[in-house]
Amino acid sequence: MTRACRNPACTLLAGGRCARAGEFADPARECPELVDVSGALDAARVPGLGDIAAQLLGAALRASETRTTGAPTLAPPALAPPVTRGLQGDPTPWSGRHLDRGALAALQAQRPVRLVGLLGPAGVGKTCLLASTFLQLASGRRPGFPWRFAGSQSLQAFHGFAHRAAGWQGAGGEALDRTQASEAADAGLFLHLALRPEASADDRVVHLALADLPGEWCTELSRREDAQTLGRVDFLSRCGALLVLADAGRLTGPQANQHDSEIATLLDRAAQITQATPRPPALGLVFTKLDAVPDLGALPAPGAGREAWGRLARARRLWAAVDRLRARGPAAPVHGVAALPRPLADGQPWGVTELWGQVLAALEPARPAPAPPPPPPPGRHPFLYLRRQRPAEAP
Repeated sequence: MTRACRNPACTLLAGGRCARAGEFADPARECPELVDVSGALDAARVPGLGDIAAQLLGAALRASETRTTGAPTLAPPALAPPVTRGLQGDPTPWSGRHLDRGALAALQAQRPVRLVGLLGPAGVGKTCLLASTFLQLASGRRPGFPWRFAGSQSLQAFHGFAHRAAGWQGAGGEALDRTQASEAADAGLFLHLALRPEASADDRVVHLALADLPGEWCTELSRREDAQTLGRVDFLSRCGALLVLADAGRLTGPQANQHDSEIATLLDRAAQITQATPRPPALGLVFTKLDAVPDLGALPAPGAGREAWGRLARARRLWAAVDRLRARGPAAPVHGVAALPRPLADGQPWGVTELWGQVLAALEPARPAPAPPPPPPPGRHPFLYLRRQRPAEAP
């Protein structure tokens, strides 16, 4: 019989002393650490290696006993947590939803981004205007608009707008849900759009961050100037363009006086916030929901006077604020849009691409087209000659 001991301190089988000799009168017979390994050796069928095999098997038994009795073992190295670079723990560079201030700062660190702020009370149509803009860019229906869609880091948010707008039947109610103050504080304020000029010779890509402000914040801004209210909109001074939206339906309805006063105060407040900046933003007024003014006729030009706007010219406070803006500096244009005048299957928006054409003209002046190269002289290779004579690109 060949035996092995599972206790690493035992030397009994090698002619020494049992590690637990004080516990038993005859350790060679009574110690439970000694086990019979004859069967394992017979199965191995390796003659002449009995003692060596017994020692190796004993070491294996001791290692097995150590693992099964809970003795300390080496723990595997802890894995580092996954790196999350997007919003709210998303394992992507961006989430596809609204951008918060941190995501906007990261985007601005990579490339120039033009901020565009939209101000207006709740329900005035800020979100509908952004949704209509995206739908026209995505569908390619942008008559007279010299820019095309080049990408977005807010596609999921825009897709949600488009899905809800497609389900609107036009029978009362609002086409899109209003932006809530709690959602803006948690998820972010900004929607990203990247645009590329239609001309193939112009290789610019313009990145826009469109501020979808909650209407409650704009109402508070028109009523008070405390630190908390101004702190929410401190980015307005860094905007390249500011659009104050006024509801044409309210200005011609029972709430005309209240809405007129609120929009006039917003125009004055926006001018006050941005007047101390080195480069004041382009500030304009936008009448929304023009389909609620049936006697308006053709859409007036951005520089038209108040008389061209029909019944909307009765808003005395609003037009007085526009006159104050025009007296301070560059002319404040007045635009008109109907972002979702009817269900999407029944008609197209009015004035949306014209509005953004004016905004981008203020943010990104058109780059002059390069002059065509002169024709090669007789006997010269056209390609080599044009390559040597190619004019320098415009800065």
